[in-house]
Amino acid sequence: MRRCPLLSRAVGFRLLRARKCTGFQVSPGSRAGYGGCMAHYLVERYLPGMSEEALRKALERLAPATTGTAVRYIGSTILVEDEACFCHFEAPSAKAVAEVNGRAGIPLDRISAALPVAPAPG
Repeated sequence: MRRCPLLSRAVGFRLLRARKCTGFQVSPGSRAGYGGCMAHYLVERYLPGMSEEALRKALERLAPATTGTAVRYIGSTILVEDEACFCHFEAPSAKAVAEVNGRAGIPLDRISAALPVAPAPG
């Protein structure tokens, strides 16, 4: 795995932040073949009236929708009581994330650049 020299670290946490890497954050485990930097994005969905079962079925279409793209669907968090869903992607641009969601046929409310933070190893 190649590491970007522009990553910074916070005490107790691994903070993935590129100061100057063509505008994108770098994540460990970026897909080989897309080289360099990939950004993280959070897709917000507010789906009043959609059942949890229907939402789960819709989310199953995301991974296949990334086929042939530089986008990687990382996973989702569903807030059942709030009728909301947040999906995490790694991609070269917000536009690429929007295109994948369009292919999957799942409506979205907003795409935001995200900054992943993970506990430090050990």
